[in-house]
Amino acid sequence: MTATQPPEGLLIEEARESRRRGLSQNRAAELAGLSGTRWRHIVNGTRPATGAKVTQTVARMALVVDVTPQEMERVGRPDVAQIMAELQDSVPDRTGSGHMKGWPLRPTEELWWEPQDPSLPGGPAIRYTYRWTSPEDPADYIESSKGMDPERDPLEVAALFREMLAKAYGDRILGDPEDARNP
Repeated sequence: MTATQPPEGLLIEEARESRRRGLSQNRAAELAGLSGTRWRHIVNGTRPATGAKVTQTVARMALVVDVTPQEMERVGRPDVAQIMAELQDSVPDRTGSGHMKGWPLRPTEELWWEPQDPSLPGGPAIRYTYRWTSPEDPADYIESSKGMDPERDPLEVAALFREMLAKAYGDRILGDPEDARNP
């Protein structure tokens, strides 16, 4: 731990390294909906991890690496633990049709899913539909749909769509809205 590294940053990094082996900081950041630079700033303590928006960001980071709300409370962040508990309750069950907006996605993203007929070629699948909406103009959006393995994590699905659309549309959908709001 460096002199400035906050306890929650140390907990998040230790969890990423031990519980989610092979998960890079950049990939973890993407799954949490922020940039790799922002992830490093928070875990290293180079930017304060206080304020409502940053507290929610820290909660998303902790959930991505399987930190529990109880562990976050033990390191002195009951505010983050409370948000983690709320976010865990808001992640829907994917056994049927569903829709996600906001956590665990970026504010500009939505993800819908619909189970497909298991007798179709390739076996059971879920048809995912992803929509990215411009933060400046809600009428401006990009939508894509694809069938995928039902065991896939929604964060992973959103990241795949984001990557695919970034190749097609460039930097238009890559900006991290939190970097601009949280200096």
